[in-house]
Amino acid sequence: MKARVLDLYSGSGALGFEAISRGAGRVSFLENDRRLARAIEETAMHFGLDRKEWDLISHDAKSSIEHLDSSGERFDLIFADPPWDRSEQLDVAMSANHLLTAGGILVVEFEWSKSRARFESPSGLWRLRKYGRAGFAFHHPGGDQEESGAFDSRVNGA
Repeated sequence: MKARVLDLYSGSGALGFEAISRGAGRVSFLENDRRLARAIEETAMHFGLDRKEWDLISHDAKSSIEHLDSSGERFDLIFADPPWDRSEQLDVAMSANHLLTAGGILVVEFEWSKSRARFESPSGLWRLRKYGRAGFAFHHPGGDQEESGAFDSRVNGA
């Protein structure tokens, strides 16, 4: 079975479209900005994507995550890139972990200098990487946090 992906705070949708191009079974784009949501729809049409491959949720992240949870939606891979200037959105992104399937992976992008400490814990729930000003926190509750190739296997359904 191919992976289900949630592109949370989609922006242009680039991460979700990349997941589709690499074989994801279905991508849900979650983007509240109407202009950006319209651009995601236009891009999907431009590439001739079948609606079976993607859907667009155009509501705020917190209520959308609650709705997805109550409707039983689960994802193998969640990408979250919340606005760096709104710390409460980082909490919302981190809360998406309960939408993961067993063995699923949540990746949260954040501003390293301001938010790194929020992901550091003795329990090792998050693996952190720094790339320039950006930090990436990886949460893989059902598997080895150091597992190499975890992302490729999730996206490609292997």
